[in-house]
Amino acid sequence: MRNPISRSLPDVSMDSVFTEVMHHEKLGLRNPEQLRLFRLQISNNAFVYTSLEDYLTDIISEYVFSHAQIEKLSQPVDYSYC
Repeated sequence: MRNPISRSLPDVSMDSVFTEVMHHEKLGLRNPEQLRLFRLQISNNAFVYTSLEDYLTDIISEYVFSHAQIEKLSQPVDYSYC
């Protein structure tokens, strides 16, 4: 029996792409709130987009591949050619 295909995306850390910006700002809402800001890595006074592109390519391709494989396995098998 085959193992079921996992529907979850790979556990890729966003820490390799984004850096949290520390601050002391508040939103001033009545309910408890948390404001977290993140930025891309910076090199030579410019954002580094390559790590973001790699991250998005990896998770999108994994998502598409997983769902294509799930769709293929959910199709009925045609035994008429046997």
